[in-house]
Amino acid sequence: MKYYIFLYILLISQPLFSQTVIKGFITEQKTKMPVEAATVCLSMLKSNRILAYTQTDEKGEYQIVYKGKQDSITLAVTGFNLKKVAKNIANKSQIVDFMVGNEMISIKEVIVVAPKINESGDTLNYNVERFTDETDRTLKDVLQKMPGIQVLENGMILYQNNPINRFYIEDMDMLKDRYGIATNNLNPDDVATVQVLQRHQPVRALKDYESSSEAAINLKLKKSSKGILMATAQLGVGASPLLLSNELLGMYFSKKMQDLSVYKGDNSGRDITGELNSLYNPEPEVQDLDWLSVLKPRLPAVSQQRYLFNDAHIGTVNHLHALKKHYTLSTNIHYAYDEPKRESNVVTDYYLPGDSSLTIQESNFSNMYQNRMDAEIELKANTDNFYLKNRIRAEGHWDKENGRVFTGDSIRQHLDNPVYGISNQFEWVKTNERNMLKITSFAGYKDMSQTLDVLPVLYENLFPSASLAMDGMRQNAMMKDFTTANTFTYGRKGKVTQNYSLDFNAHIQHFQSNLFLKGNGMEMVGGDSLSNNLKREHYEWKLNVSHSFALRDNINVHLFCPVRYLLVREHDKTIGRKRNTSHYLFVDPFLVLEQLVSAYLSSSLNYSFTQDISGIGNAYTGNVMTSYRNLMRNDGERDRYKIHTLWWILGYKSPFSSLFASLTTFYIHTRVRLLSEYLYEGILAQKSTLHIPNNSQSLSSNLVVGKDLGAINSSFSLNADYHYNRSLQILQGEISGYKSHRVSVGGKFHTKINQHFILDYKIQGSWNKSLFQESKLNINPVWLLSQRLLFSWLPIKKLIAGISCEHFYNDAIHSGSRNMWFADMNISYMLKKVEFRLDYTNLFNTRRYVSTVFNETGRYYTEYDLRPGEILLRVRFKLL
Repeated sequence: MKYYIFLYILLISQPLFSQTVIKGFITEQKTKMPVEAATVCLSMLKSNRILAYTQTDEKGEYQIVYKGKQDSITLAVTGFNLKKVAKNIANKSQIVDFMVGNEMISIKEVIVVAPKINESGDTLNYNVERFTDETDRTLKDVLQKMPGIQVLENGMILYQNNPINRFYIEDMDMLKDRYGIATNNLNPDDVATVQVLQRHQPVRALKDYESSSEAAINLKLKKSSKGILMATAQLGVGASPLLLSNELLGMYFSKKMQDLSVYKGDNSGRDITGELNSLYNPEPEVQDLDWLSVLKPRLPAVSQQRYLFNDAHIGTVNHLHALKKHYTLSTNIHYAYDEPKRESNVVTDYYLPGDSSLTIQESNFSNMYQNRMDAEIELKANTDNFYLKNRIRAEGHWDKENGRVFTGDSIRQHLDNPVYGISNQFEWVKTNERNMLKITSFAGYKDMSQTLDVLPVLYENLFPSASLAMDGMRQNAMMKDFTTANTFTYGRKGKVTQNYSLDFNAHIQHFQSNLFLKGNGMEMVGGDSLSNNLKREHYEWKLNVSHSFALRDNINVHLFCPVRYLLVREHDKTIGRKRNTSHYLFVDPFLVLEQLVSAYLSSSLNYSFTQDISGIGNAYTGNVMTSYRNLMRNDGERDRYKIHTLWWILGYKSPFSSLFASLTTFYIHTRVRLLSEYLYEGILAQKSTLHIPNNSQSLSSNLVVGKDLGAINSSFSLNADYHYNRSLQILQGEISGYKSHRVSVGGKFHTKINQHFILDYKIQGSWNKSLFQESKLNINPVWLLSQRLLFSWLPIKKLIAGISCEHFYNDAIHSGSRNMWFADMNISYMLKKVEFRLDYTNLFNTRRYVSTVFNETGRYYTEYDLRPGEILLRVRFKLL
């Protein structure tokens, strides 16, 4: 604690410098009209070294920020057909206007095209038309080709390898965290510009009080796509078996109102439910806790469409209306239904002491029925000095799942998993020239009740003699959860921006469970060791002090020092169990050092120390059958975590050369007091916890590079990852050290060879090595490789033919081929406003996929059933 106080005093006592903001207006000398897209650069006197740069907007305005300490600097304006104008100015915030003249350039012929990427202040503008080709059907297809932007498999968007914090359409936040609805359904022809708002603070009134290192995406639509109702539909049918793929899409965007509604139905393996994924969680919420599950295999490392046997339907209605006085009212309703099926053969080797292992062979079938719906309504005002938001949200899940496992005998499973929840979030911010007040309050409640039926009785030793008259087991797990989080913050800005906040948080949970036998219309309750009736109350009071200031040249410092007091009460009402009340005082310092090395290069060094305690999942002491194979319990001792995290983020961006790169490195050291032990009896496993203080370390580093090659109509991206983990494990009563290394390298390349040929190529390879220090098991490293080649041919206008090939390699496979190949074909034709598309997937009719996965507990060898060769015809047409 003394060290952190000393560090704080040392840093805050250093010389402080405020940033310089220079803005102005650029007009053409003769016409007096504003000049758009002129480049404004700051450089050192008598030097070509660029310190900062920006471009003018459509009004001819610019704003440029300089955080250096030069006494005088040079401000220059340049541009195509513009005569360069430069002025030497003092390093102080001021308004500098320019009048520029034209400079004729003698060239034989020139074609003027809009730049692919330009930067204005903290905003990057990607010209969508320049990144789009004839094969792109949705905005997501185009985003994946923009350097600096990544789109993950689940739809999440990253900028410079960090998730975005907001997604806007015409500066309005209609979709909130479900922005996959837009990226998967908007036609790129309707979007003019994708804007990346760097260092975006969603609450405008907090811009000078709470800094942000995250970016946001804003879509600027074409004028032809605003103020009109647009509707499209798709009808799709195929075989074999009978395939359906239908869609209905309607949208409307204007200054005062936005609407986006979608219905989709599909059973061809396309994961349409993923479009409703929550892609960021900016607000607090009550977490779902899945106590029970139907055991099923890990997902294979092939594209989801190859193994997903589904029958999915989604519907979503999203509406935003702009009210008077800067208020907006939005409503969002989402519904998803799906019936995913999986079938596989699994061989699992659990590592045991010495050179022994436990091998389990299973044939596994599961069928899930998902019903999920949520709705929310939100009132918001967001201005430069005032912010108000109130959001009410209700949700319900009605999931069921059936499973059957063959391990010599047949084991049947059935899971009911209903969840109901409601929550309200309130935020209020008011600022003036120097001060800020903020109040936030969240309250949420969830009711989660799960029931798992397993036939036949597997744990006979828990039910002496009575198990002979019963044919199955039933595990109930019921959870009621109330969460509230409340904050009052006062802030003051100046050379040192100061924030002081008081928080009160409460988490009240009631967990009940019971394992009993059933059969012949009868039920037989187990003993107290098979039940739980635990009430847990977690109260937290927190004082947080934070200071932000500029330190030396181009360096910003952010210091946070939250002090938390925790009161935890646990009362297990089961006979023979006791009450437990504990008090904790934690100090969790957090330090951020940000440096703008140049106009292109930025660095962020971060350190945090956090302490916490285990939750209700480690507090129950009665046995819970979490799956047919696992019986879990705890010894009642609460674990305590101490986590040191050090991470460094290095970012490079050059919009002029379309080159973006980011390097992120994390080191995490965790100390805990308890260690989990797994004891195996045949195919069944029981978990318990032992008081053994231990440490774990992890190191990870990730490099991403993206580059657009406009001269040859191409783009590429490269990625490289390294992960290292070290921890302790208990295997059948013996402690063993565990280490793992993973190296992954990959990339993708897109090129338009000419007007008739387009090529896409993607490759990813990894090397995995696991080691148990005290074990004699020889675990060989695993090499994995996947690659995909897509070739598109455009013989005539509006006709596209494509063929793709996928290759997967796994050197851990010893019985059968280590290589797997897939191929697909498609052809599409646009007849006026109607698109016809024919897809033939899995040309080789590959029906099985084999994978091997290693982790700290064992080896998992799985053979998956895949979808057969299928033909699907889709017709897409405009209704409005």
